Amino acid sequence: MVEFVDYFLAHERIKVALLGQGVIGTRASPFEKGTAYIYFHHACGRMMGIPGGWSYVHGGMGKISDYIRLAAVEAGATVRTNAEVIEIRPGTIL
Repeated sequence: MVEFVDYFLAHERIKVALLGQGVIGTRASPFEKGTAYIYFHHACGRMMGIPGGWSYVHGGMGKISDYIRLAAVEAGATVRTNAEVIEIRPGTIL
C-alpha cells in the first residue's frame, strides 16, 4: 500500500490517511506486498451506483446463513443443528 500511495500522491498527510485502507482485516503492515489489493477490492464496490460504495446486511451477517438455510429447506434439504459432527465425506449423500 505504501508503494501505491507513494506512486500516486505527494502530500504526506493524505498518504497516511489512506494507508489504513490497504490493511483492513489483514493484520498486515502497509509495507507488505499485496496490501494495495485490499484498497483496490474496497474501491471496486458499486452499491447503488456509487463508486466505492458498500452496504451491510440488515440484521447482521448471520442473516445470510439464515437465507441459505431457508433456500436449502425449500429445495428439500434437511438441516440439522446441535448435532455432533463425527466425519465429513465430501460428495457423499446420506
